[in-house]
Amino acid sequence: MINVVGIRFKNANKIYFFDPEENKYEKGEHVVVETVRGVEMGEVAFSNRRVPKESVVAPLVPIMRRAVKKDFEKL
Repeated sequence: MINVVGIRFKNANKIYFFDPEENKYEKGEHVVVETVRGVEMGEVAFSNRRVPKESVVAPLVPIMRRAVKKDFEKL
């Protein structure tokens, strides 16, 4: 089992798994993550939970940080 946080992006219904590392995230929080398209802001769709390793596409990318006012202004 591996610890993940589910993140949803503005124009997507799909939920993507990210590594929370040692942090706790709550549903509805906004976070900044590195994606294949660059640095993006997403919303936590589900908080920390453990899922089977087989359901995670490796490598699991860590969440960079919680979004701040400056991130919302850029959006």
